[in-house]
Amino acid sequence: MPGFLFVTTLLSATLALPLGRLSGLHVGLLALASIAGAALVHFAGSPELYNGFVFAGAVITGAIIGRAVTAGPVPMALLLALLSALDIWWIGFGASAPTPLNSYANFSVEFASGVSSIGSLDLVLASAITTHWRRRKATIPISLAPAPLGMIVSNVFVSITGTPNLALIPFIGAGWLISQLYHRANQVKPDIGQS
Repeated sequence: MPGFLFVTTLLSATLALPLGRLSGLHVGLLALASIAGAALVHFAGSPELYNGFVFAGAVITGAIIGRAVTAGPVPMALLLALLSALDIWWIGFGASAPTPLNSYANFSVEFASGVSSIGSLDLVLASAITTHWRRRKATIPISLAPAPLGMIVSNVFVSITGTPNLALIPFIGAGWLISQLYHRANQVKPDIGQS
């Protein structure tokens, strides 16, 4: 479904905003509740509810990671570079093929036109980047923009190349880099030497 990647990453990033105001203990308890809920629902055999817990777990995990990564651009850049390499490797080994592991590693929604999926780690990063940006006192638009912007870039790439299955983390990293460059260019610079 067109726009699925954009909407899901924007939703993940947006839901991370209120988590930044909770204490670490409360976020940890939410993470445990999400894991327990996913396990219970999975064994009960409800894939729709399971997907909801996967999404919630991804957002909460991302908020935890966003808090844990040291404030500043370099730690996030290193994390995104490492995860991009792993994502390219993962996709290169056929991770898009249907396997039991992929049913756990993806958030999927069934539409009339078919099933749309996004990797859980992509949603984790959307949330982590938003939380990290907010820790750095960035504006809400800059905090929310990287992952959805990366999905727009990935859609343009697919429309140009026709590549059906992509590692999305490099595109999320590109969206983060664009937001980083924009943020740096628009920071208020101190007026030095004026009296």
